Amino acid sequence: ALAGQLGADVVGMTLCPEVWLAAELGVAYASLCLVTNFATGLWHLDPRRDFGAGVARRALPVLLAAAVELGARTAFMPASA
Repeated sequence: ALAGQLGADVVGMTLCPEVWLAAELGVAYASLCLVTNFATGLWHLDPRRDFGAGVARRALPVLLAAAVELGARTAFMPASA
């Protein structure tokens, strides 16, 4: 509820503390996320909204391309970068 009052459309459940731990270890870190459901109490916003398999089917090519690009960018990245 507070996130909505602050203007947020999406609230994630990842990146913390992973991003800080990765930085401490000098590990490159990226997050690729999909919206998979409405938050509690927000299901009424658009009951026709496509989640699950439909989202995964459309997102798979984008996620694979991003993974390839990130791999190419970080393959030779020094640990201190």
